Amino acid sequence: MRGEVKERCEYVEHGSVLGQTSIKAEVCVSIFAPDGGGVRMLISSTEATSSASSPTTLDQAIMIKTRVPTLTKKDVARRVAKLRGRPIYKSEPWVSAVIDAIRELMIEADPEVRIELRDFGVFEVKKTKAKPKARNPKTNETVFIPSRRKTHFKPSKLMKEALQKPLAELGYSIPEGSADANFTPAELAALVGSRANGN
Repeated sequence: MRGEVKERCEYVEHGSVLGQTSIKAEVCVSIFAPDGGGVRMLISSTEATSSASSPTTLDQAIMIKTRVPTLTKKDVARRVAKLRGRPIYKSEPWVSAVIDAIRELMIEADPEVRIELRDFGVFEVKKTKAKPKARNPKTNETVFIPSRRKTHFKPSKLMKEALQKPLAELGYSIPEGSADANFTPAELAALVGSRANGN
């Protein structure tokens, strides 16, 4: 069902048995389709137990299972269709063709290439030096890795500026343990503003 996320909710249940606290957390979203129908989807559910010796906070319980949403080629095609005012079945082949072309250009690099897409970023294929004393983390043995090619993506100035806005300013929660977790939005804005002015 295609639709729009209208609400996000968190359901939390606490229980206490023999000095241990049980926390059950469910993160869900409600999606409403254009035809008026809707569905509530459970994104993640987690249970955590804590005791006085090893306390577990609600945020930790939710963070155990909450995953970052993954967008696919179909989501890109859906956005292109929306931007161009066309049905998705017409945009899907074009999106696939562009992705295939970028992949092929990178694979065919001789041996390096730079693909610059204005206002998006730069895809690069670069040569790496050999690593004669690399270590296999599973066996801890020393292995030789020959020189080869690797990919690199550098975002455009436009994208970098958008992504570097403080999370608090955008209304997102701050990761636990972050140095700015205890600042109010006003204090954070003042701190960032003074840093930008070179004070």
